[in-house]
Amino acid sequence: MNKGNQIKVVGKMAKQKLMHIQMYPLTIVTAPMGYGKTLAVQNASSQSKAKVEWYDEKVPLWQPAEGYTEETWVVLDNYHKFTDIDIYYTALMQVIKKEIKHLHIILITRVMPTLSIEEMRFKQECQVVDCEDLKLTGEEVKEYLECNAISIQDEEAQAVAEYIGGWPTAIYLMKENYMNYNHLYHKYSLFNLIREGIYSMYEVSYQHLLVTLAGIGPFKMEDWINMKDYAKYLEGIRKILKDNLLKYDYKTGHYSFTPLMIDFLQQELDLQAQGELSESCKYIGTWHLTKKNWNEGFKYLIKSGNKEQFMKCLQEVPLQDYRDIDKVAMSKIFNQIEQSFFVKYPIGGLRLLYYFLFYKDHKQIQNILNQVEQALLQTDTLEDETKVRIRGEIYAIKGIVASENVAGIAENLENVVECLPEGSSIVNGLDMFNRHYIHLSYRYHTAIGKYEKNIKEMVQLMKAYSSLKYIYSIEMQYLIYAEYYMYRGEWEEAKNCASKLFYKTDISKNYVMRLCSELILGRIALGCRDEYQCNKYLKNIENYQPYEESKTLREIRDIGVVYIKGCLGDAKEQFQEKDLREILGNVQEQTIGISTYIAYAQVLIEKKEWIKLEILQDVVGESLANSRSIFGQIYYYVFQALWRSLTDHPEEAKAMLKKAIEIAQVDKITLPFKERIEVLTPVLTELGKEERFKAFILPLLQDSKKLHLEDTRKEETPHKASNAWGLTKREYQITQLIREGFTNRQIAEQLYVANVTVAKTTSNIYKKMGVNNRIEMIRKMD
Repeated sequence: MNKGNQIKVVGKMAKQKLMHIQMYPLTIVTAPMGYGKTLAVQNASSQSKAKVEWYDEKVPLWQPAEGYTEETWVVLDNYHKFTDIDIYYTALMQVIKKEIKHLHIILITRVMPTLSIEEMRFKQECQVVDCEDLKLTGEEVKEYLECNAISIQDEEAQAVAEYIGGWPTAIYLMKENYMNYNHLYHKYSLFNLIREGIYSMYEVSYQHLLVTLAGIGPFKMEDWINMKDYAKYLEGIRKILKDNLLKYDYKTGHYSFTPLMIDFLQQELDLQAQGELSESCKYIGTWHLTKKNWNEGFKYLIKSGNKEQFMKCLQEVPLQDYRDIDKVAMSKIFNQIEQSFFVKYPIGGLRLLYYFLFYKDHKQIQNILNQVEQALLQTDTLEDETKVRIRGEIYAIKGIVASENVAGIAENLENVVECLPEGSSIVNGLDMFNRHYIHLSYRYHTAIGKYEKNIKEMVQLMKAYSSLKYIYSIEMQYLIYAEYYMYRGEWEEAKNCASKLFYKTDISKNYVMRLCSELILGRIALGCRDEYQCNKYLKNIENYQPYEESKTLREIRDIGVVYIKGCLGDAKEQFQEKDLREILGNVQEQTIGISTYIAYAQVLIEKKEWIKLEILQDVVGESLANSRSIFGQIYYYVFQALWRSLTDHPEEAKAMLKKAIEIAQVDKITLPFKERIEVLTPVLTELGKEERFKAFILPLLQDSKKLHLEDTRKEETPHKASNAWGLTKREYQITQLIREGFTNRQIAEQLYVANVTVAKTTSNIYKKMGVNNRIEMIRKMD
């Protein structure tokens, strides 16, 4: 008898099915190595009163007796190891069709036998116990680990089960890993299990196929139709399906491996990408390019060393297909490409250069562009027409990555039109504006006291150039002035411009601008202390479907939402520890912009993550404070003041806020202060005593008091039905929702307020009514 391996636990679904063996002439137990097939049958047979006969590959093939006088289970274990087993299976089918009384055959195999399974299932002649039945659920994983003195949360147990696909042997090994290394995910031992138990059992050609399937990710059978050698691949896939390695998702129609299997195969590919598995790597790259998954396709082409195909693709693929390309990854590839490819594929080379330059400073950009321009235009192998095109493309790149003002952008665009009447094939001539829609002011307000002048010049310049005038001049004008009035705290004017922008862009389906208008309206509501309207705008932004359809839109939306929620003190749920690690990683590379910096600084302050905030301030904040960005400087000093104020360093907070005010008061920029006025009020009050700051600070404090009084009056107006306890209108509204069974989260969604607001208000209600919980409150009101 095959004793199997050291698996000690089997999925409950398998146990339930094996309790009904006596109902079927044949039970097939099939799964890859390590799913506890043998153990499951052993457990079932030990609980049965039937006679059990066990045969494996070490003894001759089983042949049935003339008849059986008692219930008999015949277990055929590891029969997939016999040669010419298909012939035996044909004979076995005849035995099954005889329906010999008292005989029940149990076939344990790693490979699904070549039998008419579906027909036999329909006729109730057969049941199948497969890896889906044998695998462990998250609940079973938790139960098994806790039986071995390993404490684990429900969510983590579910994550473990999903990662290893419920593979019992892997669970057992993870338990051993924890005992030996105090860590469940010890990849070396898990990968070694797959290598020895599954991967090494296949011929080399099938190993390559496994790696290829892991690289292309979830697929449907019809995805292969347009691929090279698809018939050969489908034949191999059918074998892997018989071996129960691929999982089928009935909801999506996709086949895929477990995450653990994918990790192992990806490691194999990484080790041999330019060696034994180079062809697999190239095929994966071609697959993704065919499906227009550019980031994945380029990654595998570079990994395989097939850089020429990568450059050829960059040369030939139209601009619009690259909308969501990973510019960081592309920029890292730049230095790996031989210079000869830039001459052979000049447009592809310029396109790669374009992505590379996104993360360089302006002086370095100009230097690199000049070198590339000279090298390409001095090459004898290029035709004059190609050189003109190259010159036009270089102007387009300069307009995007090198210009610091509207005039510079527009002049480069005019040169592009002169060289390339049909337009650039590398960059969209208006991408500069697309990249800076939300915070145009940050880019163009670079001199103290010239904010209004800069805005007017920008609008005039846009109208002066035909390349800008007829497409974006109206929408840009609305956006620029909406921001201008918002930062100066002129709410009505800002709201008017933002509302016009919203309706104009909604009609034209310019979703980037539409999103900007909603974010501005949300920030205006935030500045006016109108939490209801602010949350209402946030709901609209989060739920509007077109914002999900573009990576760029999602990033802009997420940054804006995190910023506003940070000010509301409600971003903790949205902003997890993994996000902090990613942001700080980006900080180290200095690849986050001012919008991202401001958004996440707010959240770090709210979470009181002072060390991480200090790193953010040191790396990004100081860089902005030393730059020409006026808003970068203001926000840096405001965040320094907030940090020092909240950590009980009032003098340091005062010094930092003084620097912020010195910059802001010349252009009457008040928004950065109003968004955190509650924390800053004590420091502002102190600074307001100084004559030179009075004109700027006193209106801020007066507005704050006025808004506070309005809030107080709203809250202090008792509802006529609740005078007995002095509840406000809002408090009474919440009591009615509680009586209807709403949770705090549901109430927050109904009223467009933060969860913490509902919790605080509910606590006040309990105090006024003299109760301790919801039940006592409801009884008292009844």
